[in-house]
Amino acid sequence: MTSIVYQYLATICGNIATIVFGITVSWVSPIMPVLFSDENILPSGPISKDQAAWINSVMCLGAFAGNLVFGTLVDRIGRKWSLFFLAIPNAISFCLILVAQDADYLMAARAIGGIAGGGLFVVLPIYINEISEDR
Repeated sequence: MTSIVYQYLATICGNIATIVFGITVSWVSPIMPVLFSDENILPSGPISKDQAAWINSVMCLGAFAGNLVFGTLVDRIGRKWSLFFLAIPNAISFCLILVAQDADYLMAARAIGGIAGGGLFVVLPIYINEISEDR
């Protein structure tokens, strides 16, 4: 019975990363009108429509890279350690958002967050499948 409880706990802990990725994906939508306005929170001032388009779309490029990087790491260092290492790009992404001076910081944060998300969708299902009992 306790092994089942540990499986559920490990699964819940692993899936917390999906909540973090959801935050990484969704923060752009409510903040974009602020970034366009004169009340902008960035020291560089309002962003352009081109910058907004890149901020919104660069996450997909990062996710592609994350699939490749973590798809390789999952076999080399293992599933658990790959999940642990996913915390690094997530933390870097949030730190870049916090210290953002211009749109380039936000683009970098989204790209790095995409790497974490792409890796997450490769590593987490494999990890959960391997720790779960057949029943």
